[in-house]
Order: sequence, then structure tokens, then C-alpha cells
Amino acid sequence: MSSKATGSQMHQTLPTPPVAALLKPRSIALVGISVVAVRARRRRPELFVGWFWYVGMLVPVIGLVQVGKQALADRYTYVPLVGIFIALVWGVGDLIEGRVASALRTATSFNEDFQTLVTQVAWGAVWTRPGLPRKTRSMLTIAMLAALGQHEELKLHVRATRNTGVSQDEVKEILLQVAVYAGIPAANSAFQHARSAYQQLEEDDEAP
Repeated sequence: MSSKATGSQMHQTLPTPPVAALLKPRSIALVGISVVAVRARRRRPELFVGWFWYVGMLVPVIGLVQVGKQALADRYTYVPLVGIFIALVWGVGDLIEGRVASALRTATSFNEDFQTLVTQVAWGAVWTRPGLPRKTRSMLTIAMLAALGQHEELKLHVRATRNTGVSQDEVKEILLQVAVYAGIPAANSAFQHARSAYQQLEEDDEAP
């Protein structure tokens, strides 16, 4: 009896986090992502449309506006996710299209056949395969390019993480792994070029 009572008392006296403490980090994240989406609306319209679709469709789901008789329209949870899929699908499509267009734009009569081969095999046949998520392929590519010392390609793929969903912290962990298995010099160079790529992204975001 005493153990049950003690357990019950302990359960009743557990502190409840204040609502403000729960809402503050979420509000900061909401505002932060919204600001990024607005600033990138010209360069990444799919991010702008997808994010604000997501936010707008959350309004009835979380009960700010009542839909029908239910206070929370949780049966519509799938509707906000449409926005996330818009951002992902069009973002990855732009990544592949941009890479292919860049390769073909710089093609000459000397390397045209090679650029066609790369486009068909790498972007057409491998990146579109369903066996691995695109985020995983992006992380593997960054690791291999860093280990091989292919810095221009590395910077290109670091910039592309905006579309593949690989975070800066994940890139950092990838390069630390490279340091162990491919050597400190390779990782040191990769960190420098990755930092340069992120700085370029920040400058692009700040550009009017």
C-alpha cells in the first residue's frame, strides 16, 4: 500500500513545464524558417510556397480555426504535409535540373559526350534510384568527394544540401569521419572548402 501511495504521490507532484517554456523555442523556429523562406522566395520559390502552405494548413489542424464540430481537425493532419512534399520534390528537381543545365552549358564539342554520359549515368540513372534516400546519397557523395580531394565538386554538393536536407552539423560529422578514414589533410581541406560554400550561400541569401 505504501509503495503504491508513494508512487501516486510522486506522479502527482511531477512538475509541469510552463506553456511559455514549450512555446518559445517552437515560436523561434517557426519565425526563423519563415524568414529564410521569405528571403529565398526568388531563388527557391518551392521553399516559400511549401513552407507557407504547411503553416497555413496547420491553422485548422491545431484548432486556431474550428473546422466542423471538432475543436482540433486532426483528421486533416496530412494536408499540411503537402507543403513539405512540395518543397522537397521541387527542390530536389531543381537540384538535378540545375546541375544538368550547368554541365550542358559548359559542354564543348570536346567534352560534350562526357557531359552527356555523366548526366545520363549519375543524375539520370543513379540519383533517381529508389534504393537510397537522396539525403543519404548526398551525404555519401560529400564524404567521397572530401576523401578524394575533389574540392570544386565538394563545394557544389555542399551548396546543394539546401535541397537534399543535409544539415551543417551533419556535414561536420561527415568530415570528421573523413578525418579518421581518409586523413587529417583531406578533412582539413574539405572543412575549408565547405565553409567557403556555406559563406557563398549566406551571401546569396543576403543579396536583394
